[in-house]
Amino acid sequence: MTVTRESATGRAILGADAEWGTQEHLTALAIDALASANWQRGGGKGRRPKPMKRPGMAPDAEQIQMDRFDSAAAFDEWWASN
Repeated sequence: MTVTRESATGRAILGADAEWGTQEHLTALAIDALASANWQRGGGKGRRPKPMKRPGMAPDAEQIQMDRFDSAAAFDEWWASN
């Protein structure tokens, strides 16, 4: 018996992870990469783009990681202290 993510059993077992498959995750990664690249090519002006929300992830979990270093100098400072 094969359980698919579209089935009621699959949704019960997988929970929020059943909402997206590999294709949806890869598309979201591509969109995030393009948004970041466009922001960088624009000179980093304005707010850094937020990643797409994914099912099953805590709200803003990825944004916390991305906002940790707002510049290369901030990263270098953190790196030197660790």
